[in-house]
Amino acid sequence: MRVRNAIAVTALLWCGIQLRAQKMPEEQLAKWRSEIVQTLDVAHPSPELKVERFGSFSPEPGVVAEKVTYGTEFSMRIPAVVYRPEHHARRMPAMVVVNGHGGDSVCARGCGSGYI
Repeated sequence: MRVRNAIAVTALLWCGIQLRAQKMPEEQLAKWRSEIVQTLDVAHPSPELKVERFGSFSPEPGVVAEKVTYGTEFSMRIPAVVYRPEHHARRMPAMVVVNGHGGDSVCARGCGSGYI
């Protein structure tokens, strides 16, 4: 279920980026959201994340990595590392890496370059 929810979130982010890039009608985005949620059997409403932070570090200049855990619909805690640019002035698109074994350095480099 977690993988399906992560795929759904990624797909919804993609839809939002497409809407902004191509100025698609809001109705098209709503249709895509509905189809994604139905196809992937996404929990509705989404479970409360209850994020807990456990510190941060800088894997390379310009990048902050935050150690967090978040909750699931089954009352489990999932550990994660959230990479973000050290300085940002507004909300930014995100990349979700599920089971990103070995992806840390790649993600950190992309985040510092402003790609994430």
